[in-house]
Amino acid sequence: MNKLESYEKRIREICPELMLENVSLNRAGLLNDVVIVNDEIVFRFVKRDFGYKDPQEEANLLSFLKKYITLPIPTPFYQSPDALAYRLILAPRYFDAVVGR
Repeated sequence: MNKLESYEKRIREICPELMLENVSLNRAGLLNDVVIVNDEIVFRFVKRDFGYKDPQEEANLLSFLKKYITLPIPTPFYQSPDALAYRLILAPRYFDAVVGR
């Protein structure tokens, strides 16, 4: 089983009702591998071999920051010692126009 297949298996355990129609894997992160499902949901999986950081600590920080920052911040719907999951935040169209994308 390759890495993407193992992540898909884990995603099915986390969200059994989720249809995996479009799945992309990004392994470039230093601390996490990121899987985006259906261009809507982000699953971040810890890389334990380098700089392990508990995703639950990050979820707590995100919750804290929401009180003080007006920018969209992810709201995890799943958190465990090995994974964090939340809805993908898309940039508003005006942001893309200003940045020139």
